[in-house]
Amino acid sequence: SKAYADAKSKAGMAIDLDFIQLLTIALELSLGKEPPKNPIIASYDSKARVVIFLPKAEPIDYDSIKEIYEAQRTALASL
Repeated sequence: SKAYADAKSKAGMAIDLDFIQLLTIALELSLGKEPPKNPIIASYDSKARVVIFLPKAEPIDYDSIKEIYEAQRTALASL
């Protein structure tokens, strides 16, 4: 069936979200900076200090995302 073929073709896929960008924006907001003009921010309440992110999720091959996250982890550990 078509549904089975679609599911089988996506079996090795993962969702890629830019966690570094989300964390960076959250940290900057916690320091009192103004929110950047970025479509990833759905809403921000400076009084309640609540931010709602709606990041674009992209499907990516699982092995590729593993390599990307490993490189980011290594880069962050070297700081």
